[in-house]
Amino acid sequence: MGFYIGIDCSSRSAHFVVLDVDEKIILMDKCVDTSKDVEARFNSVCTQFNDYILNQLDLFVDSVATIENPVMIQNVKATITITNVIAGVKRELFRNDISYWAVDNKSWKKDVLANGAASKEEILKFAEIKWGKVFVEQDYADAACIALWGLVKFGRTRV
Repeated sequence: MGFYIGIDCSSRSAHFVVLDVDEKIILMDKCVDTSKDVEARFNSVCTQFNDYILNQLDLFVDSVATIENPVMIQNVKATITITNVIAGVKRELFRNDISYWAVDNKSWKKDVLANGAASKEEILKFAEIKWGKVFVEQDYADAACIALWGLVKFGRTRV
């Protein structure tokens, strides 16, 4: 088994964190596009992610990726846009023969933080206690916890 990759997507980005079997952070990065054109942004993020995989293949081969499922929000357009980015990232994982598992936010929060309704602040606090103050953006803390959930689910670990 390779590494454990946690992915947290928004309408403009895919943040990802790679953990080793000892729960150490190997890599934190993101693919992002802030253009106003939704389709251009989607294609840019997905292309960046695919290029990243191809350039860092040693991190992705024999690894398991865990990606957060879309969260339904009141703004339907935003929900659709986020869902498209998630689907695009999944497609790139599939095209590169990388195993992935989608997980609902309440499930990973419950299993990792023992609170399915954990707030952003609680997630960041947990992540900083576990890995230190290395998270320059909240989405990295989320991705690290999603990766940890994958490690718990598919590897051997303790939370």
